[in-house]
This record gives sequence, structure tokens and C-alpha cells, in this order.
Amino acid sequence: DAKGSESPAYEDLEEKISNRLAGIDGRIMAETLCEKEKEAQELYKLEEETMADDKGTSPRDYYRRAHLFDTSAQIFTSLIHKDDNAQQDAPE
Repeated sequence: DAKGSESPAYEDLEEKISNRLAGIDGRIMAETLCEKEKEAQELYKLEEETMADDKGTSPRDYYRRAHLFDTSAQIFTSLIHKDDNAQQDAPE
């Protein structure tokens, strides 16, 4: 058995490296989630600012709202696809 002949020092080193890599991967994922959350918050704030004067009674309000929601949906969709592609490209 190849593993049985390895020294405890080698096993300790291998475990430390694995733990370090897991920590780095965890930080990268946390940073990515944090960035996405910030982007979503910024979009939400922009929507609130844009909608502040919107009474929803005129066609202009409706079209402005529709345009805003369409643009937001496109941005969120691109973020989701970007994340999906990044996960597919990630080494296993």
C-alpha cells in the first residue's frame, strides 16, 4: 500500500495543503457572493431612485418601469450565466 509507506510528516503536509486550498476556494466563493450582493443592492437602489416620482398613473410611468425592469432582468440574467460559466470552467 503506497499510502501506508508514506511518512506522517508527508501526510501532515498534504493535509495542510488541502486545508489551505479549501480556505482559498472558500474565500474566493465568499468574495464572489459579496460582489454579487453589492451589485444587486446597487441595482435595487437605482430602481428605488428611478421609481421615486412614479405614481403609476400615466403611460409614461408604465413604460419607464417596464424599461427599468427589462434592463435589470438582462443584467441579472447575464450575472447568472457568467456564474454558471465560471463554475463549468472551474477545475474539479
